[in-house]
Amino acid sequence: MSVMLSCFFRSASEICQKPLRQVVVKTIFVSLVILLFVLAVLAFGLLNVEMPGLDQLPRPISWLVERSLEFLALLLFIFCCSILFPWVLSLVIAFFLDEIVQVVREGYSSTNFLEKIGNTQAVVYAVKFGVLTSLINLACLPIYLILLFFPLMSLVFFYLVNGLLLGREYYGLVTIGYVADTERRAVFKENRLQVYLAGLFIAFMMTVPVINLIAPVLGSVAMVHLLEVWRLKTA
Repeated sequence: MSVMLSCFFRSASEICQKPLRQVVVKTIFVSLVILLFVLAVLAFGLLNVEMPGLDQLPRPISWLVERSLEFLALLLFIFCCSILFPWVLSLVIAFFLDEIVQVVREGYSSTNFLEKIGNTQAVVYAVKFGVLTSLINLACLPIYLILLFFPLMSLVFFYLVNGLLLGREYYGLVTIGYVADTERRAVFKENRLQVYLAGLFIAFMMTVPVINLIAPVLGSVAMVHLLEVWRLKTA
């Protein structure tokens, strides 16, 4: 745990420095543009959905149904935002991974990375894992709705589910195309619990305002540092 925290603190310091600071700015800008567009389309769609036959019901009942639908639409909008936000940020990060890995690996000259420029594998992986994350969270939607009456339990459940997913996703992002498959699988098998704990920390950062904007870069940098620690330990 101490090693993981030290890697995250080290990463927080590094993203404030020039090479990675530029990546942070580009990531935030691109992510916000994509998110605003997607959320605008989603909001427009939800606000313009009409219930057929609603105007034929008595006024009190139609008013109650209409307000209930608006409330459900709001909940769906919030849920979609919580799912889309980390996915969009992770997808954007995939396009800047070469810069991140290049900067971080300079401090680990004794270890080897595969030479990779324009890592399309990471982008494809981010898309696939984003779809998987969305489907799993949609499958958990009934549980989320039930736990709305228990906010603390709902948050814990969110961290448990998405911590596992984000840990696996970010480990894959910084290893696919950069580390040989045999070594990548061996390191993951040896450090499965630590990957999950790192994912929990990333999931937590994703829910903290302002910090969630830099969480993907911070999580990626920290995962590269953790990867090097694990590789040295496994070697």
